[in-house]
Amino acid sequence: AVVTLLESALCGGGGVAGVGLAPSQLHGCCAVLALPDGFARCDGSALLQLLLVEMGMRACLVAEEATLACLALGLSSACVVRLGASRGAVVCVDELIPMPGCSTRLQYGGDDADA
Repeated sequence: AVVTLLESALCGGGGVAGVGLAPSQLHGCCAVLALPDGFARCDGSALLQLLLVEMGMRACLVAEEATLACLALGLSSACVVRLGASRGAVVCVDELIPMPGCSTRLQYGGDDADA
């Protein structure tokens, strides 16, 4: 079911327009798998297996959101603050590695802020 969902998002189908790739083009594609901070490694491994083996993608970069945020800004170390509508998180990253024990989840978000 996950493969069908991903193929629909990339190639279209099931009422979704997709990004315009043909199913035959997936074999030459590379992917970036952005995992939520603290995502279970076994689940990430299963998603990687889907992309590389079942969908036949050529390569895949797997990283947590906080690491990708640092890469996007050209930083090797930072405290990454993620604030959603109802929840948030702070993750400390050093040398592009989220530091164990240096993260916290917030049970409040942007909806809770006053103007």
